[in-house]
Amino acid sequence: MTKINNPRLLLAQLRKGDFAHPGDKEAIDIVLKKIHELISATDLKAGIKALDVGSGLGGTAAYIKQKTSFDIEGIEIDKAANAHAKAKYPGIGFHDCDVMSVNTLFQKKQFDLIYLFNVFYAIPDQKICLKQLAAVAKPGALMVIFDYTLCSPEHIPSSPHAFSGDLQDDKFNMKDLADKPMHLVNLQDLKDWLPATGWNLIEIVDLTSEYKRWYEDFLKLMMTHKDSLLKTFTEQSFTKVYETFSALLNALKTKKISGSIIYAKLSVLSS
Repeated sequence: MTKINNPRLLLAQLRKGDFAHPGDKEAIDIVLKKIHELISATDLKAGIKALDVGSGLGGTAAYIKQKTSFDIEGIEIDKAANAHAKAKYPGIGFHDCDVMSVNTLFQKKQFDLIYLFNVFYAIPDQKICLKQLAAVAKPGALMVIFDYTLCSPEHIPSSPHAFSGDLQDDKFNMKDLADKPMHLVNLQDLKDWLPATGWNLIEIVDLTSEYKRWYEDFLKLMMTHKDSLLKTFTEQSFTKVYETFSALLNALKTKKISGSIIYAKLSVLSS
């Protein structure tokens, strides 16, 4: 039998779902709880149309669809991953699309909710990305960025009013599972970019401790199931996943990076 040389599929199999982000369902539940709190305080109580940016293998969109009444569309640049999602989750509209072209795919402001699970770090021009997403979001729409962030040695503030601007100057040089450079979210830059692109910051939640726990548990799980995984996947795939996650865990423990959720709302004046 020919073994599979695909780190992303190995990740999905071990997590027992088509998830590529840390925390799997627990992470999604954390985000959904806050989304429901924010939606209940707005007029977006029914008929919510959501955009999953970087939908990958489709697991996150499928889980959110299962837990909510949201009408979900997904965009993904990896055509192989998107083909998997389309075949496995036909009830969701998955599109082969780069986020920088989202305004061409969806040519009117139609989304009430936009979310990105560990996708923003992979986008080189993040400010332009925010502008593109604003172009397809309805005024008052919610946006959630769940991702790795650059942080101060102390902590990530939970309030937008608590920024000190004391973010690390050191560059974080690392590649992801697709061997692409990781552009970690600089929170001070993001604080400036959001209003410049039509978004108002609501809250930043520090998930660093959860990220560390998720990666520690995942690496233990990898070693526990190593023999069975290597029956299906190549040693190269296993090593790539293990070394990448080990490096991320080390960066979290040494406070070079953190894990955060950024919640923002599109200005009602946006057009």
